[in-house]
Amino acid sequence: MALRDFIYIDKNRMYSLYSQLFEGVVESLVKAVSYSSEEQKKEKKLEETIIDASVKVKNVLLFDHIYNTLEEKMMPHILVIDKTTTKDAIRPTSIIKVSGYVTIEDYEHLSYLMGNFNEIGLALANMQLRSKEEKGKQSNNSIEKYAKDNGLSLDKKFTSSIVTIIENFHGNSMEILVETDNDELNLCFKALLDQEFLRLPQNTLRNLYGYKSCMKWTMVGEVTDISYISGRHQGKAKSVFTEMFKHLNDVDQSFSKATQDSSDTIRVAPIAVYIEHESITAAPEGTAV
Repeated sequence: MALRDFIYIDKNRMYSLYSQLFEGVVESLVKAVSYSSEEQKKEKKLEETIIDASVKVKNVLLFDHIYNTLEEKMMPHILVIDKTTTKDAIRPTSIIKVSGYVTIEDYEHLSYLMGNFNEIGLALANMQLRSKEEKGKQSNNSIEKYAKDNGLSLDKKFTSSIVTIIENFHGNSMEILVETDNDELNLCFKALLDQEFLRLPQNTLRNLYGYKSCMKWTMVGEVTDISYISGRHQGKAKSVFTEMFKHLNDVDQSFSKATQDSSDTIRVAPIAVYIEHESITAAPEGTAV
């Protein structure tokens, strides 16, 4: 197995699936600290021992082994997205594994940038003018003119409206879009990353990999929504707000598909996101380090 650099592991989903596949050993998370005798430790399974150790030392890296064990067990039931995959093969609740180049959408950062765009633009304009070594102190008027002429200033009503949209539809979330090599499929796989389960803070992650990563990432998760089949189910339950929520959904969908040429979107609840280093092989299970 290739060595994996984990970016994200939803440990709650991981433990839930793990406990169902491995006869509830996740219960040891609650009981781990109570084990004391050597006899009890000898009776525990390898996976239980690892979970026990992860609780005691609070070392998040030990979760990686648990996840690898889980993925290996689930592999016969995971749909691997490749060049042969068709749209019909992807269904709601499918567990998929998809690799491709990633776009990071950090809405917290975008909201801050748009809310402070003109102030940041003036600062950049001032710095750029100073770097040109122009003689004399720059006036406020000259800095503002330079900012407007060089796209460093925007209408305040426009920036305010963008911030309002972000706050209402995305908040401080971070999402990733994974694009595959399957041109015939023409799909984009989109996932919301819970900040609690990120291995790195959002700013650090964005600064390390950029908004568009130059390396492929792998995501494993459950399909929760498919844009080209959404809305086929017509709910029978009605309330006074039914029509309002319908219109709200229409508005929400308009932001997820900006143009007619946009690819269809598969929303995924991610269990894990990682980078596989194909040139480095992980040590076999049970190998001493």
